[in-house]
Amino acid sequence: MKEDIGLKNITKENVMIVFTTSPAGLGHIRVMEALRGELPSSVRSEVLGVNDPKVQMMHRITSQKVFLREIMEFLQTNYYTESIITKLYVYYLRKYSQEVYLRLLKLIRRRKPNPKVVVIVATHVSLAHQIAQIKQRLSLRAKTKIVLSVVVTDDTPLIIWAVKGADLIFVPSQKTCEYFSGYIKKFDSNKRPELIVNAYPFSSKFCTRLSENGLRLRIEQLSNKSKPLSIMIPVSGAAVNLDYYKDIISYVTKKQRGIVTVVSRESGYTKDFLSFCEANYGVNLIADHLDRDVVLSYENAMCSKVFSLEITKPSEQSFKVLLGPNQVGGVIMLFSEPVGRQEYDNLSFMRRHGLMPSQEEQSVLDSLLESKEYGKVLNLFGEKAKSWRGIMLPRKGGLAARFILRYKHSGLFKQMSLYKKNSNLAELSDDGVNNFWKIIEGKLKNLV
Repeated sequence: MKEDIGLKNITKENVMIVFTTSPAGLGHIRVMEALRGELPSSVRSEVLGVNDPKVQMMHRITSQKVFLREIMEFLQTNYYTESIITKLYVYYLRKYSQEVYLRLLKLIRRRKPNPKVVVIVATHVSLAHQIAQIKQRLSLRAKTKIVLSVVVTDDTPLIIWAVKGADLIFVPSQKTCEYFSGYIKKFDSNKRPELIVNAYPFSSKFCTRLSENGLRLRIEQLSNKSKPLSIMIPVSGAAVNLDYYKDIISYVTKKQRGIVTVVSRESGYTKDFLSFCEANYGVNLIADHLDRDVVLSYENAMCSKVFSLEITKPSEQSFKVLLGPNQVGGVIMLFSEPVGRQEYDNLSFMRRHGLMPSQEEQSVLDSLLESKEYGKVLNLFGEKAKSWRGIMLPRKGGLAARFILRYKHSGLFKQMSLYKKNSNLAELSDDGVNNFWKIIEGKLKNLV
């Protein structure tokens, strides 16, 4: 974002921007960094909630342990259990909000001159609920107006994201907006947030146009059988699927059929996997200790070379399907098994917009690839593939690796590289960051 696009209110000296997030997965930090990175250089923002080892550990355990993951998914997909768990968790968060109150008060008092408006951007719900609880008290004590904006980081209608007392809630789709709209009618009128549909905000670096040579290189990787694929594998914050990735890497790097870049957090959970990557000459390994560094390293890696594929869970990374092949981040997305309800919801988002095969189409594709009937693949899906930006991979890593090469040999990847956007829906925009700040700018108009 440039300073000349009209953000006069956000850049005022009496406006303060505070980001709050959580290390419960890299997605929350990824969204925060995308929004923060596009602020004008004259704006100094504050950050809360990035480092919390307990949250990291809990997120990792519930993602890695199959039994706990199944319990989590049951609690999220059953309306009554979701309602009960949400009420208990929100009650706990709001009861123990004093520490957040004191930290914010200290930050605000430190800023000179005293800010007239403090805009809080929450990319995780925990601190958002606590801030909603203490917002009025903090406003009176600090003598400032508090504007709490919550950014939902998956296209999921989990009711925990409907934060009572927030001013704005940004959601990635109209479907989720309508679900929340019905839910927040239960709130007192003065506690109902404004719901705004805004496309998922990812770094503007990914939106940059590739050079003609860069686009040609990407298409060559996807269509020329002798050209190695350049594959990005970002390891999730919970470090799931490591054995799966090992199987894929071992197969695709054999005979230089693919060159893999792995971006990961360096921890005890990833130590063996990182050692495996270091020993493989076909792998470029990037590892950092801090989550924010992992996010920034991933952005830098994506911009440093031309990738054709990315293998990842259908997490917040899914939304790169909104980009075209002629953009830096416009890789073909290859998805492993979803973890948690929000990832199933992200798959639903992509399928209903035709950005990936339906479940029935995927089943037919899998059967054709299994039997190597490449001619039928193009006959049945050659034209439709031009609207696809993502594909589901099989659950077994070895089979997934073989499918990746078969997709290339069948010509399907080449057809997908011919993608052209055919919808102007707001939720399919690649400009979510700019739109977010323009909306915030408008809200500040009568406050400063």
